[in-house]
Amino acid sequence: MGARISKRIEWIDVAKGICIVLMVVGHTRLPSIISNWIWSFHMPFFFFISGMTFKVGNYKSLNFFLYRKLRTLLVPFFVFSILVIGISESYEVNTFKDRFLEVLVHGWGGIALWFVPILFLAELLYYIFYHLLSRNKKFFVVILIVFAYLSYWLSEVHLLLPWAISSVFLAVSFLGLGNKLADFILNVWRDKSVKKTFSFLFISFCIGGLIAQFYHLDMCYNIITSLIPVYIGAILGILFIIQLSMLLTKYMEYTVLKPLFYIFSYWGKNTFFVLAFSQCIQLCLIQGMNSMDISPVLSSVIRHVSMWIILFLITEVFNTKLSWILGR
Repeated sequence: MGARISKRIEWIDVAKGICIVLMVVGHTRLPSIISNWIWSFHMPFFFFISGMTFKVGNYKSLNFFLYRKLRTLLVPFFVFSILVIGISESYEVNTFKDRFLEVLVHGWGGIALWFVPILFLAELLYYIFYHLLSRNKKFFVVILIVFAYLSYWLSEVHLLLPWAISSVFLAVSFLGLGNKLADFILNVWRDKSVKKTFSFLFISFCIGGLIAQFYHLDMCYNIITSLIPVYIGAILGILFIIQLSMLLTKYMEYTVLKPLFYIFSYWGKNTFFVLAFSQCIQLCLIQGMNSMDISPVLSSVIRHVSMWIILFLITEVFNTKLSWILGR
């Protein structure tokens, strides 16, 4: 599994785009039956897909791994964190210094930036254990199971570590599973007929949606109500998104879905910006529109359209003028 994916695969960008949009939508006032389903898999998905694209063989040493992750994950994370803390002064009572110290000590809490350091730690742990146990595949699988159970145990004893570290072990299990299933998904699973594809989408949505109504997962606060059904629900949601993105990519040239493909593909390539800035932009817009005498529905539409436009502008500025911050 040392050489994962040699070039960018379109459906992976589409899948990431679909899921990042669902993440944003999941933080709105959706009916609980839908929001519960989205929450059951949207963060596990990003760990799983990171595992699929994680090329262990690309890092010739631990030092090189740490250097690359510093450039591509931690430096952007630090810059974006400073920007978000600065922006948050417009809607929070805390000063920049107070908010900075709070984040430094406790982490990001419910802000989606919590994901980045956990992804770094999950990849680091996986990288280390991969090299230690790569010749013993059965024991490697056992380690992934133990890691998942460890996060569940921390949830059961209500031990919430700072920076969402309680969830890192569950993150490693999803990342490792994605890494191990990558070849199967890329080379075998994608070649299903349209009939089988729609059947799987329907069944996975129904079963995953049903599980999500009774068992809940919130990796930000490491809330795992029951490990096995939560894990099954997450995997069903992940595979649903993957299968849907494969279908959309395969038939994009022949349907009216082509614009959707490009929209999801764009945001799939730029998930970091949505993750970092979507919530603070929304909160700023809410603050700015509080005094406007408009209906809640119209207000929500204006806010979401404005948010995506602002996100697009931020994304283009960083990609064209400040790409060095992203490690490019």
